[in-house]
Amino acid sequence: MKTRSTTTQTLTREQVVELIESGSLTQKEELFLRMRHGITVSDSMPLDMVGDSNPDVQAHLATIEREAVQVMMPTDSSQPKRNRTREKIVDTLKKLS
Repeated sequence: MKTRSTTTQTLTREQVVELIESGSLTQKEELFLRMRHGITVSDSMPLDMVGDSNPDVQAHLATIEREAVQVMMPTDSSQPKRNRTREKIVDTLKKLS
C-alpha cells in the first residue's frame, strides 16, 4: 500500500499577486487564483462568465440569487394579511366616528 504525503502552504495576498503578475501561470490557474482570493482585473466579473466553466458553481450561484431575490421581494401571502389588518383597523375607526 502506497502512502501519500500532503503539505499545505498558505500564501499571503501579496504573494498571490506576485505569482499572478509573474506570468508563469496558465490562464485557467490565474483565473482560479483571482476568483479564490478576490483579485479581479476589472471592477466586476459577470456571474454568467464565472458559472459557465463549472456547473457546480453555476448551481450555487443560482441558489444564492434565488435566496437574495426572496429576501428582497415580499411574499404574496404576507401582502394580503397586511391589507386585511389595515382594512380591519380602518373599519373599526370608521365605526368609532
